[in-house]
Amino acid sequence: MVKVAILHEGSANDKTADKKLISSLVRHLQLPEDKIHYEAFGSKSNFFDSANKQYERIKEFVIAGQIDKLLFIIDADYKEDDEKYKGYINTENSLKEVISQLGFNDIASFYIVCDPVDKTVYLEHLILASLPDTKRKCIENFLECSTHPKLNAKRIINDLYTMAYPEPPYNFDHDNFKELKNKCNYKFMIMNCKENKSLTRSLSIIPLKFSHRIVYICVTLLKNSVNLFITGFRVRKSTAKYHPVQTSGTSRRGGPA
Repeated sequence: MVKVAILHEGSANDKTADKKLISSLVRHLQLPEDKIHYEAFGSKSNFFDSANKQYERIKEFVIAGQIDKLLFIIDADYKEDDEKYKGYINTENSLKEVISQLGFNDIASFYIVCDPVDKTVYLEHLILASLPDTKRKCIENFLECSTHPKLNAKRIINDLYTMAYPEPPYNFDHDNFKELKNKCNYKFMIMNCKENKSLTRSLSIIPLKFSHRIVYICVTLLKNSVNLFITGFRVRKSTAKYHPVQTSGTSRRGGPA
């Protein structure tokens, strides 16, 4: 079965922020979950190691035809934290490089999770920016009056959000999720087109072969019928030659009856 692989940060635990959001979005879009392979990469740096054993396993699945499309979902983070791998532009360039090194250019795409306004930070900020004003301001006000450094903002947002909303009210109809929804839907649209073409090809071959067989049988029967007719005609002609048919009113000796 052809599948779409979604490569994400964090663990494979369904309760972690990344996996929980992605799986919730998949259900919201009513995508076939049995055709999705989730691959948890843990920390962000693991994505940029082309020798990562997870990539080796994914390559095997791709070669075997078990995975047809890849979607990387990864946080932008703050550029100040890492001049090479963090920040939107750095993350984008690093992803393009590793995808090229792995030979996945034709099957892979990515979505960089960030605040839609300043293109920085994490998944939690995307969720926060998508909340209704009253709910968002509650968390923002706490962050503003908190003495915690900015580096802990991700954990603070996640903890507050999780405590306030054990069942997160993801606002997937918000414009902030439009790009991510489009990328998910596009992957399955391409996959379904391939499957439909394969099915159409299979269905078209069967009737074609069957129709050829019917034509062959009809032609053969017609040919045999013609041959039988010709043979019968020749036999009758030959018989008439040696045994002329008597004419009414004529005797065997040629005189009148």
